[in-house]
Amino acid sequence: MLSHVSIANTQVAFGRVVQAQNQNTDQLVEKGKKYYEQGQFREAVQEWKIALETYKNNKKLPQEAIVRGNLAIAYQQLGDLEETVKQWEEVVILYRQLDNSREIGRALTELAQAYSILGQPKKTIELICGVEGEDVEFERTNQKPNCIRESVLEIAKTQADEKVKVAALGIIGEAYRQLAQYKLAIKYLEDGRKIGDTNDNFLILNSLGNIYLSQAQLWKLRANSVKNSIPSIYLESKYNEFVKQAKSSYYKAQKNLEDSLEIAREQNDKSAQMRAIMNLTHVYVRSKNLKLFEQNQLNQLVQQAVSLLAELPDSTQKVYAAIDLANLPANAVDTLSLNQCTNTQNLNRKLPINEVEELLDKAIRIAVNIGDSRSQSFALGARGHVYECQENYEQALALTRQALIVADRDLKTRDSLYLWEWQTGRILLKQSKNNTSQAIEAYERAFQTLEKIRSDILTTNRDFQLNFQEIIQPIYRKLAELKLESTEQVVSLQDKSNIKSNIIASKTLNDVNKNLIAARKIIDSLKLAELQNYFGNECILASIREKQVDELLGNNTAVFSSIILENNTAILLSLPNKKTYFQWIKQKNSQNISTVQLDKLIQNFRQSLIDARKDFDYDTSQAAELYELLIAPFENYINPEEIKTLVFVEDGFFRSVPMAALYDGKQNKYLIEKYAVATTPSLSLTAPKRLNTESSRTLILGVNKTANIDGKEYPALLNVEQEIKSVENVLPNTKTLLNEDFTADNLRKKLQETVYPIIHIATHAQFGILPEDTLLVAGNNQKLTISELEKIFREFTDGVDSVELLSLTACETAVGDERSTLGLAGIALQVGVRSTLASLWSLPDESTSVLVKEFYQNLRSGQSKAEALQRAQVKLIQAKNQKDINNQYDNPGFWAPFVMIGNWL
Repeated sequence: MLSHVSIANTQVAFGRVVQAQNQNTDQLVEKGKKYYEQGQFREAVQEWKIALETYKNNKKLPQEAIVRGNLAIAYQQLGDLEETVKQWEEVVILYRQLDNSREIGRALTELAQAYSILGQPKKTIELICGVEGEDVEFERTNQKPNCIRESVLEIAKTQADEKVKVAALGIIGEAYRQLAQYKLAIKYLEDGRKIGDTNDNFLILNSLGNIYLSQAQLWKLRANSVKNSIPSIYLESKYNEFVKQAKSSYYKAQKNLEDSLEIAREQNDKSAQMRAIMNLTHVYVRSKNLKLFEQNQLNQLVQQAVSLLAELPDSTQKVYAAIDLANLPANAVDTLSLNQCTNTQNLNRKLPINEVEELLDKAIRIAVNIGDSRSQSFALGARGHVYECQENYEQALALTRQALIVADRDLKTRDSLYLWEWQTGRILLKQSKNNTSQAIEAYERAFQTLEKIRSDILTTNRDFQLNFQEIIQPIYRKLAELKLESTEQVVSLQDKSNIKSNIIASKTLNDVNKNLIAARKIIDSLKLAELQNYFGNECILASIREKQVDELLGNNTAVFSSIILENNTAILLSLPNKKTYFQWIKQKNSQNISTVQLDKLIQNFRQSLIDARKDFDYDTSQAAELYELLIAPFENYINPEEIKTLVFVEDGFFRSVPMAALYDGKQNKYLIEKYAVATTPSLSLTAPKRLNTESSRTLILGVNKTANIDGKEYPALLNVEQEIKSVENVLPNTKTLLNEDFTADNLRKKLQETVYPIIHIATHAQFGILPEDTLLVAGNNQKLTISELEKIFREFTDGVDSVELLSLTACETAVGDERSTLGLAGIALQVGVRSTLASLWSLPDESTSVLVKEFYQNLRSGQSKAEALQRAQVKLIQAKNQKDINNQYDNPGFWAPFVMIGNWL
């Protein structure tokens, strides 16, 4: 779907245009009111602005407040949300001067709604309740936050103004939906429904429908992630559970929206009817593959929407409704993507192509007439996309460039620029191979725009998070691919012998070096975007370091960066001497390995390691095959006398496997026996710094008892006490919270008392497909979510990165799932620590205890974190030569999953 302020963003409003009672300006205000009712919003604004000046000059504060409120509502219809906010803020000031609490509450409610439509849910919540936008305590206490005295809800309570209270509950519910806090959103909306009358309920029901739809999308995301993982009985059960939850949420969305539509029809509110109908079409379309609804249900809704559209006055809502109708897919088993076209007669659209064209042409005309740049830009871009799919590239390019011009001339519309630059790049590539350089320039402009606005769109609206792979990720990956391909072209022109081997030294050509650095930077930025998308907040931004790779590398460190593209995968090697080498991953016959093939190899390798403990002798063939593909081609460029540590910046499915277990079949050594190994989600998020263990305090948290969290049983960790004693014996200044003592409140107290550079957690840690599924098992059958942990750390630690090392020694991630390993990779950044020692899947706590003890002893002796882990793992590899440990621990199933993430020094 297009990323505009859609009619799907439900409003819960009580404000209506008001006629001011003043003999001198009655005619102006009445004339404006008539214009408004006829849908002539710009003309209404002109009349009211004249009246406003009269009231201002005569210091008629009540009348000025009324007319400003009317202006705010008209500006909202015109899509000028910034002016809407400005007018409501002035109204609040006026009513405060008049000391009119009831009207202050109403104006603040309208102001909060404007911020909600602007995509600023935290500001919305602050106005309605006076609390922070994200309340992680609710998940634990199931209690809504207490609102401050000056907030809308408290004013409504004091004034016994049920109308304001219902509207405020609806608005705050929608804001929490945008933040993906669905339980809290539903609780507020249900409270509103209980006290609201029929006139309010259809809007409340509409919001509830949207929330259940968003909730269904999350369940479907979980189900799809499990479906794409390695099959198992456990995952099959989880998949069925997630599908069941998705179906339930879709049905609830349908029921609430149908009830909303019925009441809207009784009230003859055509705007609300259109909103409910379009939201219902989204339910039917997005429940693809679940076969929940009959096709004729969608057909009937579409025809109703087309008929209703003609009855609506010209407005931004009408423009976006027309765009959404034009973009509806042909059936409820697929959705249109902004970068995809089909060759079917109707271009995979629900409506005939002539109706699609007519709707979009009408949308353009309306947007021009009402003077709304934002909706005009989206209408032009959508029309250009139809031409793109029809392979009429000249017309497609012309309209797309018009969309760009309109978007660029209005600051409020610039968040759509990247869409049309992306579309321009696609069209140019399809039009002619000679357009490649222009296409790259368009993709670069899209990339630069996204870099400026990415934080806002990924941390304020969950809809972008759900559509990340369709809307944002393709731009980064395609631009990186174009940069790498242009590298090949330069080399093929000047050094054909190099292109045969496909190993390219950046020193060879300046252009090659620039393109390789650019490709690496683009993918590095993508990884930052993925982390922001996964966690959905701004905390990641605090860890960004604007440094080049060679500034981060010591004399003994090399960096491998993987770049997964649509049809192939690239590996980049960066060395301390500022040389960069690049290769496509190839088979022995020099053919590129497809992304699907490589993903399968990675999954099989991972599964072989998980199953390794079942076999007396581990079969290293898969580990050796991957070593030959990923490491061997670069061996001539790595001097083992100089390079001691390899850092992997991993992309996509590479995050799910430990590179330490790759096997050099020629030397009969695992990679970890040759080099210390670390990983980081992004080099721009890494600030290498040595840890001083001599004076470091250590906080140890642990649970060794059986626990039951959300219906899932976690077995007792019998060797946790032994592990804790080992850490206490090795490290000075330790403090331990075990079992019932390990609670969120006790953790707060300890961090408030002093700074702990090392925090060691010996309990089950689950990293799920979504951050909501990520948790630590605490004492008393309690859980500590990643959001709670982040809030505690940032509240009580001394600034960013005061915790140098977070150790999690009993991790569990969804098998083979990229999103869960993304959460594992980003936990250090999320909670504000420099580095994390963790495992990619569950391990026996007995072998874990041995490895952890050895790791801390090595760390205490002055070794880097990566070296300390390396030597601990090598000790297990050499288990048969050790008297004090189980000789079966040489099996990689016992040591391989441990990874050092983040700062490796």
